Amino acid sequence: MASLLILSNGNLIEPHLIKGVVKFPNKGVALRNEFNKILDFIHEKDERRQRIIVTVLAQIIKVRDWNQPDWEAEFATAP
Repeated sequence: MASLLILSNGNLIEPHLIKGVVKFPNKGVALRNEFNKILDFIHEKDERRQRIIVTVLAQIIKVRDWNQPDWEAEFATAP
């Protein structure tokens, strides 16, 4: 289990701080905190990759014990 999550853009974040994830078509994915403030923004225009980012982050924030995702492997294997 890692303590800091390495995002697909290379930034680090504590997963327990993420309270919302929002996709912006043709722009990217925003990670929001409990006050609806943006913690980080992942610039990703591809809708499929946005969907993968949201799915992986949703899995991580639901559990206490998580493993660092291999983002390139996630992007390569998802439909």
